[in-house]
Amino acid sequence: DPARDERHLLNFVAYQGWLCGNKASTVRNKLSGVRWHHLHAGLPNPLENKFRLTSALKALKRLRGDSTGKLPVTPQVLRHIRSCLDLNNPRHATMWAATTFGFFYMMRCSEYLADGSTFDPVRGLTTDKVLAHVGDTPLDAANFELADNITVLFELAKTDQNRVGCTRTVFATGDDLCPIEAYKALRRVRGANWHERAPVMMDPSGWVMNRECMSAMLKGAAVDCGIPAAELATHSLRIGGATTMAAALAAANGGVGGDDEVRRFGRWKSDCWRRYVYSARSAVRGL
Repeated sequence: DPARDERHLLNFVAYQGWLCGNKASTVRNKLSGVRWHHLHAGLPNPLENKFRLTSALKALKRLRGDSTGKLPVTPQVLRHIRSCLDLNNPRHATMWAATTFGFFYMMRCSEYLADGSTFDPVRGLTTDKVLAHVGDTPLDAANFELADNITVLFELAKTDQNRVGCTRTVFATGDDLCPIEAYKALRRVRGANWHERAPVMMDPSGWVMNRECMSAMLKGAAVDCGIPAAELATHSLRIGGATTMAAALAAANGGVGGDDEVRRFGRWKSDCWRRYVYSARSAVRGL
């Protein structure tokens, strides 16, 4: 009975949106899950030709507003975090390596951080997925100090459901914000505790950097820098990396942004990355 099914779905939207206080985007994601399970079971799409359902979602969006997202982590915030850490301390070295990798590789938190005490070695960054190079020459584990660039393998990602995988390479920056130097500092304190398939963001005692610790560190840095703590979260590193890359490409290309480069490097399949990227103040100099 399509009419009954539509009423059932409208009640679901009302419960999730008006009573639970969820935004339209959250409710739409939940409906996508409902749709997937029906199709997976060989049943018809329950959302098809449900026109009142579309109207209800639009009304909910007007009422609740769209998702506001988080602010980006800026180089200034990164420098503040760096000033508070001692890279001779194993846990601090782990935290700094995680911070710089999340920023420069624009990583999703599930790709390099544990969720509480649980780390997924398939989705997450393990030691065998990180290859240091000097120029174009791969380095063995004993010669990591010679590295001037690092290639990371993303074995499985949210937008890679077929598990094709991809790699991304970052070179040494030559300044105080350098993921290559952060990697070397981590390797020094890890010593012999660099086993195959072990998490990269782990200290010698076996503690793995998790998203809760990263979130707390970023929120603390936000407060120190005069930013409301709620405005920064783990995804702010990915947003900050994309924003900084877009600004750097625009500066290098005479004000013309390298949109496709940002999208490809950040492994976005669509143009949704545009809603993450903030305009740099320097971009309007002389406008």
